[in-house]
Amino acid sequence: MVKRNTNAKTARARKDQTSTFTWDYSDDLVPRVGLPDADRMAKRQKWMRRYVKSSVYLLPITLVLTMLVALSNVHPRITGSASNGSASSSPGRAVATLALEQWLAETPSPLPHATIQSWDGARDIAPAPVTASPGQSAPVTWTAELDTFTLVVGRPSKPTVYSAVLEVALKPGGGAVALGGPSLSIVSPTNTMSGWDAGAPWSGIASTGTVTSAVQSAIDGWTAAFTSGSSSRLRLAVGDTRGSVHYVALSGIVSATDTVVAAATRVAPNLTPTATSTNPSAKIVEITLNLLWKGEKIPATGSSSSGPQTTMDLLLERANTAAPVVVAWGPPGSGPGLVPYQNAVKY
Repeated sequence: MVKRNTNAKTARARKDQTSTFTWDYSDDLVPRVGLPDADRMAKRQKWMRRYVKSSVYLLPITLVLTMLVALSNVHPRITGSASNGSASSSPGRAVATLALEQWLAETPSPLPHATIQSWDGARDIAPAPVTASPGQSAPVTWTAELDTFTLVVGRPSKPTVYSAVLEVALKPGGGAVALGGPSLSIVSPTNTMSGWDAGAPWSGIASTGTVTSAVQSAIDGWTAAFTSGSSSRLRLAVGDTRGSVHYVALSGIVSATDTVVAAATRVAPNLTPTATSTNPSAKIVEITLNLLWKGEKIPATGSSSSGPQTTMDLLLERANTAAPVVVAWGPPGSGPGLVPYQNAVKY
């Protein structure tokens, strides 16, 4: 009996607690009509981030492409001699080249076994001033150019060189058409010219074919460093004390030897080549390099063998001492204009 009363009291207490408990619903948790979907908002923000990033990345590329397109519409012109032009193209170059190729392909051949060696430039031809006769309309005028080509017949060791010139008319709004030609004339060989010393590579500078043993040792050391593939070794051979530069050496060379072609005392800048204007401590030397690349073999000819040669000019300082050093180098003929440490590349 006591036990039933205790159970009844416990049940009533639980009922009272349940009846007095209330759920606290927050307004933020109650769904409301008209709110955007969270997943849709996340996707939209994701695509927006991608759009912004792609715009930032593509902007420089777009600017570069725009500049290239603008520059492609500008036609460089050659205003000097057709044989001495310096521009890389002209409005009539393509038309002239096609017309010359078609001319060479004709049967019978107008110049057997000829090949186009180079396009040498174009020279503008301005229309002549004309006046219309009474009762007649003025003739049509146009701008034209003369395109010059070099043609070669025969082997490279003994070729025959020709010059071909075509006239190309240029339309004011663009376009070109070949009018006439080509003309054909033979180019005189230049190896029969006289009046210059083939053994002197520098104009106005007397040279010799020998150097001191100290200069030769400096050149040999530079050759070994230049073909070592090591930037630090080449910089050490040059003697450049700056730490913010490096030098680019050839790599992949199996063997390299040098031969002195000509040597001369360096002329002081902006002065005439006289005995009082030279610097005895500086010397320019032209050398040939025999380079053998990895994987190549030199065929033996008789008792000696040699490979293809490359020619370079060197500038040496302290050439009148027992410790000369090569401080600059360049293509053949550049010796008088070489500047110490000009071959350094900054980091």
